[in-house]
Amino acid sequence: TQPTPQAPAKKTIRVGLAQDRGDQFTLAVDGVFALRRVGEAATIERLPKLAASRVVATKKGIRIGGKEYAETKLEVVPETSPNVWVDGHEYRGTVRIVRKSETAIQTVNVLPLDEYLASVVDSEMPAEFGEAARQAQAIVARTYAQYQMQQSGAGSPYDLHASTRSQKYLGLQYRADGGRLLAGESADSRRIVAETRGQVLTSRGRLFCTYYCAVCGGHTLNGSELFADAAAPLRSVPCTWCEPA
Repeated sequence: TQPTPQAPAKKTIRVGLAQDRGDQFTLAVDGVFALRRVGEAATIERLPKLAASRVVATKKGIRIGGKEYAETKLEVVPETSPNVWVDGHEYRGTVRIVRKSETAIQTVNVLPLDEYLASVVDSEMPAEFGEAARQAQAIVARTYAQYQMQQSGAGSPYDLHASTRSQKYLGLQYRADGGRLLAGESADSRRIVAETRGQVLTSRGRLFCTYYCAVCGGHTLNGSELFADAAAPLRSVPCTWCEPA
């Protein structure tokens, strides 16, 4: 299977954030932003910024800090991106707040596909792995993302997860334990994504789900041993690089 140039299935990707904590999250916006209903251009409210505020679902809608909105879906649209922080991670694009129930809330980052991939490349693979490996990572991650975008239904609020449940995505930057600010992407990862722009993997002319792992211990598995939808290219191969693990 060779990398195949292909136009993105969609201009933007929807990434589910903080799915393990569905009761609340912390939101901050560093500059001017608008609050809108998802899918609508009209602005509900325009604010100069937002200090770190707790966001929760209520019986009537969504509460952000001390203010309640009688809405089930809101979108935080910064005037300048990136500017939105969710639980200590700064994200490009916009952030959607979806009220799932009176006690459950969901956050979704909506951003251009290549901007998402720039963070995935650094989140999944260190720079010292080398250029060819990181180019391969970008192509595999792009294929995985576009496959998931094809599979997600119109009613789904997101295409994939920000965690290793899909592929790791840390955003532009984030605060580690102790408050230290760490990069989630780099000039190198953005360059790698640009150099491989539009390249995906196909099998029999179609995208397939490019499952991958961080370490294989010296030998990968046949994809079908774990995943019912594994494509034929996901065959077991030896790997000397992972033998120490």
